[in-house]
Amino acid sequence: MLKGLAGQALRAASQLAQRNSAAQQRTLLLLKPTSAPSLQCCWRSAVRRTGEAVNSLLPAQARQWLKGVQQPGSIQKAASLQVEAFWQHHRRKVFVAAGVVGVYFLWRTLFGITSVFVNLSGRMAEWGFLAFAAAVVAFSYLYIKRLYTINPDSVYRLAMLRLNTNPGALEVLGAPLAGSDVRAMTMTGGGIRFRGLRPSYRSRRLQMIFPLRGSERRGLVSLEAKKRKGHYNFKLLAVDVSPELPRLFLEGNQQVYDRGGVLGELRDPFLKAVALQETHDAEDEIDDAADDAEAANAQRVKEAQAVKRKPKSMDDGGGLYFYERLWLTLRRACSSATKAPQPAS
Repeated sequence: MLKGLAGQALRAASQLAQRNSAAQQRTLLLLKPTSAPSLQCCWRSAVRRTGEAVNSLLPAQARQWLKGVQQPGSIQKAASLQVEAFWQHHRRKVFVAAGVVGVYFLWRTLFGITSVFVNLSGRMAEWGFLAFAAAVVAFSYLYIKRLYTINPDSVYRLAMLRLNTNPGALEVLGAPLAGSDVRAMTMTGGGIRFRGLRPSYRSRRLQMIFPLRGSERRGLVSLEAKKRKGHYNFKLLAVDVSPELPRLFLEGNQQVYDRGGVLGELRDPFLKAVALQETHDAEDEIDDAADDAEAANAQRVKEAQAVKRKPKSMDDGGGLYFYERLWLTLRRACSSATKAPQPAS
């Protein structure tokens, strides 16, 4: 047992001596003169290792947030996304609040300015100015909405006007040109987007296809329009006539035509639906003829029933009892039997 205790003591003493020698070596290294660049490199590596160690101790969500913050422009992008999400969820409330505030300030301003020149009193004047302020705000909202929204019917009419005044389209298809109520369209854009914290309006775009008929040929119109500062601008207005003839471009080019992915997906089913229009018209004519025949048959049945319900005359036995009708029948038979035949001339 004494030998074991002695061995443990010797091992502890040797470990202590090794630690002291290592400490002395580190002290000598620190006391050794070094250049400034090497010290800066040591400090940078030490700071980097410390940061990596602290980062490894953080939770996963905190590490992800810290990584996003370190990227340039990430805070501004995150703030703009938050503001845009808030606007998408609460824009109606913001519009209502802005309308109420506008009505109130306009009402009080008009009432105050008018009271300076005219002696107004009573609730009638206040309510009158309130109604006037509400009407002004409502009409302003409708005007702004019309200024920045796209009306597909207006775009269609403007496209037909350009097609009917284009010499190339009239020469290829034949005048006059007629459109159709069968249209396929998609609308993108619109609303307010944020560049950082600065709001800007996103222009709305309309993509539409519809069939076009002329006196000589038929075609398919593809268009893309946007509304900018209250005016319609056509980015694309093209007519596909047939595979043999080249595509006719009134606005835009082949590059703009090819980027319309949604229109490309809609073209084939749209053409199939347009091709079935004549079949549908024939079916409608058959259904109309069947409805007319059914209506005529019902009218004949109704007239026959009306004739049956009509009261008979006295000569036909109308309004007589049974024995009176029998007596009248016998008299007619006797008179016809006793009537002398007339000699033939």
